[in-house]
Amino acid sequence: MARVVVVGGAGAEALERLGGLAAVARLARQRHEVIWVEPNTPDPETPRMRADPASFTLPAVYRDLFAKTGRPLGSVVDLVPVDPARRFVLADGSVLDLPTGNRAATLDAFGRALGSASAYAWDAMITEAGGMWDGLRRTLTGHPDAAESSRSRPPSWKGRRGSLRAFARARLPDPRARAILEWYTSAAGADPVLAPAALAVLAYTEHAFGSWQVAGGLPALVDAIADRAVLRGASCHPGTITDIRTEGGRVVAVTLADGTTIATDLVVDATGSGISTPARHSGRTEQQEQEIVAWLRSDGDAAELPVEIVELDASGRAAVVVRRPDLTGDPGGLTVSWPKPAGVRPADLPGLVHQGLADLVRLDVGLNASLVAVRTLATRSAATLASRTVAGGRALPRSPRHRRDLAPWLVADPVVLAPGWFRVGTAARGSASIPYLGLSAARVAHECGTVPRAAVRDRDRRTADRPQWPS
Repeated sequence: MARVVVVGGAGAEALERLGGLAAVARLARQRHEVIWVEPNTPDPETPRMRADPASFTLPAVYRDLFAKTGRPLGSVVDLVPVDPARRFVLADGSVLDLPTGNRAATLDAFGRALGSASAYAWDAMITEAGGMWDGLRRTLTGHPDAAESSRSRPPSWKGRRGSLRAFARARLPDPRARAILEWYTSAAGADPVLAPAALAVLAYTEHAFGSWQVAGGLPALVDAIADRAVLRGASCHPGTITDIRTEGGRVVAVTLADGTTIATDLVVDATGSGISTPARHSGRTEQQEQEIVAWLRSDGDAAELPVEIVELDASGRAAVVVRRPDLTGDPGGLTVSWPKPAGVRPADLPGLVHQGLADLVRLDVGLNASLVAVRTLATRSAATLASRTVAGGRALPRSPRHRRDLAPWLVADPVVLAPGWFRVGTAARGSASIPYLGLSAARVAHECGTVPRAAVRDRDRRTADRPQWPS
């Protein structure tokens, strides 16, 4: 039996809490004594300007989490298929509403938008990427025996050692189709020039497994996981961890900002912020790219829009992204984001925002919408991810080369900073995709193991002084 302290996010963003809470639920189900520590959650009456992803793929990640911890996912939240997955507005003005899960519909959509030659080239590329997925699936989804059972590159990996950009140029003659494929890589925080060709599986997984939203928005999924964690016996301690203490090379306690010390055997850090790191894992600091995000309230019917509209510039980078994060929870809410130009001063932001919102007419987003708030947020940078691991920790288990090559973007192994000190999710590798966070939680739960029932018979999981889980 081990006491595990899981370090959570600030609670303002559902995405910040997702990976940590998924780890809490899994570890509690494995009969560990789990304490979830996060800062006080904001007042529910305070408007929360969220920048959640519009949708996600690989829903089986969360179906597995709920199946392993109790009642199935469908009993607590509804997943709603999204079709089309998004609308691409290309540099030449072409518009592609990209469907998922249907080869014929995809061929038809590409054919109408880009021509039949581009459609068949895209179809062949997706088929090839499916072969990559078949060869890499056990590794990428963090199967416990993946590293031990695949010490060499799988057959579908051979011959694809180049970059994603080289792969795209060889398979997709139409530069517009190449821009779409490269967007998937850029959206994951990778540079297509540096990223491996196998990142083409990002386009394949969305095509094969569909695009989904949670009815009520991502917070509904996070709240359901928090409820499941409570049901499995986890407790919550509001506060901010400022230090993780080690003795003899092992984690022994965490210290909170108010001076409280909590003894522990294991620490799972899902944030990586505000916590001192062992000197040998200090790593290097990369400057993150930033984006301007505007929150809008539509007076019209935003539900008529695709859940995501991406305008790509001539270089294949996203110039403007419009998202409708909530399918039913906030049907009038929209977010609009675009890259923050270098050297922009705070005084310049109002003008940039005004111009950016005026450009929405070009994307056929002509709703009468009012501006609610504007923020400048850090985005996932290729430089940060290219460092392979945040804070220089090592991944478990030792991996074959193709696994290491993909680690910054797809592999969900935790990073070990010291014996008993794990970093997971965004804190481990920078990726913040919804399925990745769930896979990362599953991997750290596997590393921590399951506690035998005999070891917990004398433990009272329902003590009266247990801190109340925040609502």
